[in-house]
Amino acid sequence: QQQADVPLFSIGLIADTQYADAETGQNYTKTRTRRYRQALKITENAVSVWNDATKCVAQVRPSLIMNLGDVIDLRNAANKESVTAMNAMMMEFDKFKPFKPDQLLVS
Repeated sequence: QQQADVPLFSIGLIADTQYADAETGQNYTKTRTRRYRQALKITENAVSVWNDATKCVAQVRPSLIMNLGDVIDLRNAANKESVTAMNAMMMEFDKFKPFKPDQLLVS
């Protein structure tokens, strides 16, 4: 690729993961299904894609990632599992390897 075709940075987004070690259920207004345990696997898959430039737009891994919304669900608080749930999610996010512009090879 020519240097002009390569973005200066890229951002990975994931939204409202709502992780809990709980059976599939409904949100508090009973309008949406939440697959609480699946959130961990979805996050793992997202990080895997972000770490593989061949799967990213313009073959550039994100420089940073953002979670828009709740990382864990409120039901963790009721079960006194908030810290455990957050640690599980952060272990997945910690596997992210940010792209640094100095890693770009220009030929």
